[in-house]
Amino acid sequence: MSAHTEQSYYLKALDAYPMNLEEVNEALGYALSYNQEHAGALYLLGCMHFHELNMPREAIQYYEEAMLADDTFLPTYYAYAVLLVKRANYAKATRLLDKAWNIPGVDKTRILSLKAWLAETDMRFKDALKLLDEARLHCTCNYSLKFLDDETSRINTKRALQKRLKKESKKAEDQTESHS
Repeated sequence: MSAHTEQSYYLKALDAYPMNLEEVNEALGYALSYNQEHAGALYLLGCMHFHELNMPREAIQYYEEAMLADDTFLPTYYAYAVLLVKRANYAKATRLLDKAWNIPGVDKTRILSLKAWLAETDMRFKDALKLLDEARLHCTCNYSLKFLDDETSRINTKRALQKRLKKESKKAEDQTESHS
């Protein structure tokens, strides 16, 4: 009976998230009182602490607890990777995404697009574009394909800007040297 009850409370929390955080918190408290290692409840606490409460350290703790409780609960990997990239912890995010890649049922398009976003954030635009091309090979719906096209467009714009800025910087440097 408790497995059903903990799951019911988790679903109540999931349904209320992010619109009613008080209800989310209460339902998660009940779910965790039945099972302190409920991966979904721990994951949702991580999301709430990261996105709504701006408490990334606590979110990291909840995501790690969720992964210890169930290392195949995929939503934790996706959310935790976003947190790590936003905190510029690229090495750990890469390891996390590499680990997630081998979990049965993983959305490979999503993993590759997260890796591309990581590369983009680290200003490695060429790598990001290659990852998005690979993601297209795993893509199974038009919505995801459109998303990947939009990501590619944005990165190409940044790449062109980066080239232009390098060229302008080089030109300014050459002018400074010629005036010396």
